[in-house]
Amino acid sequence: MGSLVDELRRREAAARAEAEQLRGQIAELAERLGGVEERLSRLVIAREVVDEVLGRGTSEVSPVPGQPQVTASPGAGPAAVPGVLAVPPWRAGLDASVLPQDYRDLLEAAEDAGQPLRAGQIAAAAG
Repeated sequence: MGSLVDELRRREAAARAEAEQLRGQIAELAERLGGVEERLSRLVIAREVVDEVLGRGTSEVSPVPGQPQVTASPGAGPAAVPGVLAVPPWRAGLDASVLPQDYRDLLEAAEDAGQPLRAGQIAAAAG
């Protein structure tokens, strides 16, 4: 019986070592992925700023694997792209038309209430 128990312990130790090695690889890959996603976000923002500075009316968003390609136009609100700021920084003269539609819906619900609301009340009013 001793040799069977010893064999099970040996296999258990081998499985633990393999699991630890895989956890290390997962951590390394997660760190690499985070860096690449951050770089992608900066590149998307840089391209959008260049488009804005050059005065281009419409900007095509590079396709992201697993997501459809999106075209954004001024006034319609920014497209939902991971890592991209959805709400532009406040400037004098901006109105709600620069916000994404979901944000405008929330503002409309708050304005229609005519009184201060809690977040749960805004969510219920917006549907």
